[in-house]
Amino acid sequence: MRNFLLRLVMFSLPFWAMAGYLAYSDPPRSEAYEQIQKDCRSGSWIYKRLYERPEPIDVALIGTSRTMCGLEDDVMEQFLVDSLNRDWRVANLGVCRNGVNLHALLMRDLLLQKRPQKVVVEVHSVMPTNGHMHFPYLAQVGDVFWPQSFLNTSVPADWVTFAWYRLCHHREKLLGIHYRYDETLTDGLHSFMRVPDDVVADSAEMDKVRARRQKITSQPPKGIAGLWKEILDVFPMAYYEEMALRCKDAGIDLYFLYLPGYGTQANRPQELHFYENLGSVLLPPDSIFVNPENFFDPDHLNQKGARMLSKWLSQQIADGKK
Repeated sequence: MRNFLLRLVMFSLPFWAMAGYLAYSDPPRSEAYEQIQKDCRSGSWIYKRLYERPEPIDVALIGTSRTMCGLEDDVMEQFLVDSLNRDWRVANLGVCRNGVNLHALLMRDLLLQKRPQKVVVEVHSVMPTNGHMHFPYLAQVGDVFWPQSFLNTSVPADWVTFAWYRLCHHREKLLGIHYRYDETLTDGLHSFMRVPDDVVADSAEMDKVRARRQKITSQPPKGIAGLWKEILDVFPMAYYEEMALRCKDAGIDLYFLYLPGYGTQANRPQELHFYENLGSVLLPPDSIFVNPENFFDPDHLNQKGARMLSKWLSQQIADGKK
């Protein structure tokens, strides 16, 4: 038995050595952001803005595609210049899909590369409890195997994606393969993409969405549903707390910007008091989100709506809202 165990250990050593090497040999950061680029057009732009462009980022916008499509960083920048007479740089670091664990990693990279004055983080009516599909690409081994909370159904998938991504990286490096993905953002300082003709969402489709979302209110559920929600919220709350702590340590003003989808009855997030304990909560006027003509689909503002929201947010920052 003793000899068998010794042989088993000796046989498995190369596999453990390979696993350790894959886990701790991080691919280049540019390649990690390219994994986001192939699915969401902002990946390469974010990397270049953080790591290659020398210009500062004074106001950083972090969130999902609602931030990408709803906040015009160049409009905000010009508004702040006109209002404050300061050459503040605004960067929209939005990435498609929900997942605050990825936002926390973006915050980490942001603070390592830049020294923003203010960071604006997008929040919704109900706190999304899923992890982001791109989290394993930017994550380090400790982020994946010892996450802030294991109350996240995507943890096993993160383990697999993390290992597979690193294995593919070393295979492609060995074979001299390098994939490049189309870049659609041509402005090196601003990521908001304009379209020649503003699009308005289909009214019939918006009516259907509004009917489905009528039950989403500002009050969290009660009873068993409320208890279950509290359990699931442990996962995203841990990452919001991490972001708040990083901002506090760096002396950065942290804002939580409420960006609801169309058709909800909630005029504030259900977790309002939680966010208020971490930073300043900004609640845009209901008039922006109740008007279907401000959307190009049920979850994203069109250019008209984005202009309204961007000017409003800029005014909050210019007024020194804390």
